[in-house]
Amino acid sequence: MTATESTTMKSSATRQDEFSADSTSSGEPTVTTTEVSIEPGHAVAQRSRRRVLVLGCSAFILCALLAIGAVLFGKVRAMETTDTSRSEAVAAARDLLPKVLSYSYDTLDASLTGATDALTGDFKSDFQQLVDSAVRPSAADRKIVTTTAVQDASVVDADQAHATVLAFINQSTTAADQQTPKIDGARLRIGLEKVDGRWLISSIDPV
Repeated sequence: MTATESTTMKSSATRQDEFSADSTSSGEPTVTTTEVSIEPGHAVAQRSRRRVLVLGCSAFILCALLAIGAVLFGKVRAMETTDTSRSEAVAAARDLLPKVLSYSYDTLDASLTGATDALTGDFKSDFQQLVDSAVRPSAADRKIVTTTAVQDASVVDADQAHATVLAFINQSTTAADQQTPKIDGARLRIGLEKVDGRWLISSIDPV
């Protein structure tokens, strides 16, 4: 064996020893694993259902609050409207009654025109018939002058289109055949209706 062959064999032996040492020291190959936590499907579904339930309850509560608010707002508006109707009806009764129940023999046509303009419904035609059949002949013959004043008035009931008012009136009547004025008091129940934005008298009844 030559020196060269001896050197080559030693080198091969050295490499084999190194490979053997490496294999022995390292043992089996090391495998690193990473654990992945997978949540069960039923837990995810439960959480989803809870979220849907919470959202549904929140929406229901919101709708309920809105509905309650709308009802309360409607009641407040209705109360405001009723209060307005009550005050308007009383003011109308105070303004219209003297026009309807006052007249003078020398201005009878003008007085009656103002009276009928304050009336509505069947009461308007009934009033006109009464004036033509009874008031007109007597007023002209006796020279009657009747003045009506409203002493007090209060509303009995009212809504947006109808109202009932209780009124206390005094009437002073003079005539050619009586020396002193005649004073009469009366308590009247007045029915009113709102027509084209105006309160008009639809009935007058003694109480």
